[in-house]
Amino acid sequence: MERSAHCALRAAALGAALLVGAPAASALTLSDAAVFSSNPEGGAYGGLIWNTVGNPPDTANRWNLYFSSGPDVGSPVWLNGFNDSQTNLNVALAPGTYTFVLYAESAGGHDDHFTLSLYFDGDQTAPDISAAVPVNSGIFGVAGADNGLGLLECFGDCNIVPNANSLSYSDGSLIATLTGFSWFTSDEPLPDFVWPHHHGEGYGGSGSPDFFGVVTLSVAAVEVPEPGSLALLGSGLVGLAALRRRGGR
Repeated sequence: MERSAHCALRAAALGAALLVGAPAASALTLSDAAVFSSNPEGGAYGGLIWNTVGNPPDTANRWNLYFSSGPDVGSPVWLNGFNDSQTNLNVALAPGTYTFVLYAESAGGHDDHFTLSLYFDGDQTAPDISAAVPVNSGIFGVAGADNGLGLLECFGDCNIVPNANSLSYSDGSLIATLTGFSWFTSDEPLPDFVWPHHHGEGYGGSGSPDFFGVVTLSVAAVEVPEPGSLALLGSGLVGLAALRRRGGR
């Protein structure tokens, strides 16, 4: 009887172990981003915002946020540009670690916090990741205020949207986690690569220094049970329960 019980326990343990098998996954898509002036909780104030939405549909024609795929602030490799549909991001994120440098034409003297909003898989209605960081710092935290800024300008308060209150986003197969965010408005020497509505590839910057930040995302597969492993775990537990009932007689 003891040997049979031991075998049943081993089967149950094996079934539980198989629950952590990773599914086949392709990639998330980082599709939009914004940076705006805020308080430590991500509440918008100060009137500054840059985003990756061109005009149209951003008919307010707010200044653009340009992404580079490399970690070298002085040598951007542009992922978006112009002030139209090419301003949107379309960055496929398979499992791995990714570092981006963000550039924005300098504006204003906001000396509190800036909030980063990241949007995935084409949804522009609300951010999926939100983080706030003090000016000229990389010590960020989750932004949870309900008065963040959305991507698209409109009449009234409809541009005010809740922050994500999360540093992670998952589509069910993959999960992206923000592991680094910094934003600098005074770091000598500041770069000068972008204009309000274009980066200056081929002909230089605007003549005014850029604000810039560094973002790091870690992407991993979501661990979900496989149908076969669920059946194995169930049979092992059923067998163990039967042996226990016999032993109690």
